[in-house]
Amino acid sequence: MVPPYFYEDIAKAGLGCQALSDKAYFVAEFAHAIRQYGTESKDLDLRVKLESVSWAVGNIRAAPGTLPFFGEQGIIPNILGMIGTSPIRSVRGSELISFD
Repeated sequence: MVPPYFYEDIAKAGLGCQALSDKAYFVAEFAHAIRQYGTESKDLDLRVKLESVSWAVGNIRAAPGTLPFFGEQGIIPNILGMIGTSPIRSVRGSELISFD
């Protein structure tokens, strides 16, 4: 099991941030899930995936200098939309914190 703040801790370190940048598929996979399931609330498996992705995105975004990861993927509008419209409170909260 990955510790809850794993991605934030990685993103805080210079080498970790570089690793996330080099392995952009992590952020690309998160971006895909946000685009695909951003408004999902009925399918429990998809809901759990979206909550997990939102948590990871929030923790990566909490580290300084990580906004470009999400800008490159073009998902900032999706994330901002989820803050206001997601039927899942935990997703709204995770995404709101990521832009605090």
